[in-house]
Amino acid sequence: MLDAGAQQHRGVVEAVLAKTLTGEFQIEAADAIDRGASVVVTAPTGSGKTVVAEAAIARALESGRRAVYTTPLKALSNQKFG
Repeated sequence: MLDAGAQQHRGVVEAVLAKTLTGEFQIEAADAIDRGASVVVTAPTGSGKTVVAEAAIARALESGRRAVYTTPLKALSNQKFG
């Protein structure tokens, strides 16, 4: 039986993997992640980079590993509101 934390992670993984990757770069990045490759995604704000990050995090959690996601919040806020 899974503990509460593991059950929560499984729910997150299933929800993320159910999302549709529609952009070519998203599909290419997700395929690379599935192969175990490291991935760096650079694309304009609002183009769907976060979906790739969520897929990578889901894969890490699914395999019992940890993941850290960072983002340049100041740069994002300056770009949107500056």
